[in-house]
Amino acid sequence: MSDRDRLAGDAAAIARKLAPVAASGQEGRVNRRLIGGLAQEGLLPRLFPRRAGGIRDEDVSAVDLCAVREALAKESTVTENAIAIQTLGAYPIVLAGSDEQADRYAGPVARGEAVAAFALTEPGAGTDAGALALRAERDGKGYRLSGTKVFISNAPDADVYTIFARTTAGAGTKGITAFIVNGDAKGLSGTAMRLLSAHPIGRLELDGVLVSARQVLGEVDRGFKLAMRTLDLFRPSVGASVIGMAQAALDAAIAHASSRQAFGRPIKEFQAVPRSR
Repeated sequence: MSDRDRLAGDAAAIARKLAPVAASGQEGRVNRRLIGGLAQEGLLPRLFPRRAGGIRDEDVSAVDLCAVREALAKESTVTENAIAIQTLGAYPIVLAGSDEQADRYAGPVARGEAVAAFALTEPGAGTDAGALALRAERDGKGYRLSGTKVFISNAPDADVYTIFARTTAGAGTKGITAFIVNGDAKGLSGTAMRLLSAHPIGRLELDGVLVSARQVLGEVDRGFKLAMRTLDLFRPSVGASVIGMAQAALDAAIAHASSRQAFGRPIKEFQAVPRSR
């Protein structure tokens, strides 16, 4: 068995073990007990490098993320969402942060002690992320952030946000900078958004939120590249998670067709009902 297969198998076993915890969460809000359990069972640390509180020698790969998310999605979409959002929220810090930033902000996320969120989307900037308008204006040695973010996973409950803001007006994708913002920052507020799923997601309002120069993530005006680099790492695993959900749905359908009786026999024996995988 390869290390990747072992990782996927362990992920599935952990999801089954934590099923009662996953089911106990409040719909649409972050389940901190579940996140803590994923860390205590050793799954979260296996997705982070040592410099960011994990146990890996290197950053997680897209292939490993695919293996984990597919395995989790077969067992529990709630658990899969928790892992996906937690890693997505922290990985810009892993990819572009200094060792101090990675240890301070991503480390607690990897240990299940803090909740992370990736904040890019705005009311007028969805697919066209280069059109974002949330302002980052110079204030002494730092910046003040003002504007709105929407459809932000783990908002408004996150402890640390990677927020992308415009530092140079009229520069398109070349005028965006990434910032690390504490969830309890003065001037930051948010509301949960109600969706059809149990996915925790919300809206953020920033009213002159002050961040220091030490909270700039990577280079000024180079944040768009970081956002795309992060999404490129995670996008393939979105498809993998859907495969996991589809397999779970197929397994459930086959089990139902095998056990459901009609006219004295299982319905799988009737025309047009598949009898096997």
